Amino acid sequence: MGEQNWITLLTHEFHGLLYIFGACLLSLVVTLKLFGETRRRLAYVIILALLSCLYFATETVDPFVYAVHLTPLSIALAVLFEGLVPGLAAWAAFTLCGTLIVGNDWLPTIAGTTAMLLLGAYFDRRTTGCVSYARYLQRYLLLVAMHVAIYLAWGYGIGNGLPGGRATLWTLLGTVVSSLLVSAVYHRVKYQEYLQMELMNAEKYQVIGQMAASISHEIRNPLTTAKGFLQLMGKKGLNEETRERYREYAAEGINHANAIISDYLNYAKPTREPQQPIDIRAELDGLMPWVMPLSTMADVEVRIQHMKDGPLMMLGEPKKFQQCMLNILKNAIESMPTGGTMTVMTWTEGGKLCIQVSDTGVGMSEEQLRQIGKPFFTTKEAGTGLGMLVVIQLVQLMSGTIRYKSKLGQGTVCDIRFKRYEPVRLERTS
Repeated sequence: MGEQNWITLLTHEFHGLLYIFGACLLSLVVTLKLFGETRRRLAYVIILALLSCLYFATETVDPFVYAVHLTPLSIALAVLFEGLVPGLAAWAAFTLCGTLIVGNDWLPTIAGTTAMLLLGAYFDRRTTGCVSYARYLQRYLLLVAMHVAIYLAWGYGIGNGLPGGRATLWTLLGTVVSSLLVSAVYHRVKYQEYLQMELMNAEKYQVIGQMAASISHEIRNPLTTAKGFLQLMGKKGLNEETRERYREYAAEGINHANAIISDYLNYAKPTREPQQPIDIRAELDGLMPWVMPLSTMADVEVRIQHMKDGPLMMLGEPKKFQQCMLNILKNAIESMPTGGTMTVMTWTEGGKLCIQVSDTGVGMSEEQLRQIGKPFFTTKEAGTGLGMLVVIQLVQLMSGTIRYKSKLGQGTVCDIRFKRYEPVRLERTS
């Protein structure tokens, strides 16, 4: 084997290495959107098959390089990093191609590749989580060395015309270097995939945390109101009628909190209740007794003005509407730590029902206004930032819109609009 021959062998190894790197890169790019384990492994098998076909169609295949370089690197890569099914696919493809197309001896080829497959499957079953690169490298080199040793031992044992010593050494050196490079690159690919899965799990945990924080935030409103009425019941000089009314308001608050908990327990399977006609005027008047204890403690005057007589009807869900308005009214009161005035107005405008809640509180900057409705954004020291997120979602669920206007030191105006509901009246026919 002359100098030109071993250089040619290294050239063949370099070309094969480029195809393997191409498979690694394509696997990383394609599997970015394939989150299922089965789909990712199927994508790897398809990529490997396509590049193998391209390799045979465009490259001059050297049987020795194919046997001791491309075959062990590819099978070890598939079975160690992708699992048994891709490993089986790689084993079948390279064994058949090596024996039927390239012309390598079938016995050492099958013996070497089968030994790699079985040992690689054993390593794969014992692997959980993300394994360090040093551990993968040890296993990878062991599989490659096993196949190369079996193939060379058989070849030199029967004297079937393998390359001379110098050419073989250079080829084996190229296999070792390629093993280091391939295992390092693909371990990086798998590590990025592992980080992506961890990020997805972290997002799931964040959603769970958001829901838990949101539940605690939402049930605090009716429980605070119920606590206020229970405290008022302890005042001396209350007549029985007033005491009974306070008791009913406290019980309603607890029932409201219980209903909110039930809604969030069904969050995994969101249900949309049938909408029904709601009189927003009556609903707002019904919420005032809930708001008054909080406003009294905060020294806030509450004014409610209905600009139109008669019912103001919309289609919606009463509990969701109450939950939205209670949040908005409570936020308005809490924005006035030194007292002030909260004004609630209702009117109609074309086919819309309009509700406006304004306060004389601390107000918000333009940047804070843009952040309203984003998770965990809040202007309160003890707030979670999830209350307004829930409000906006519920308003949109009832086909409404909500907008805020505010200036620092001048208070905030919340404008909510819903579609007006006009009951269909059937005319009598004689």
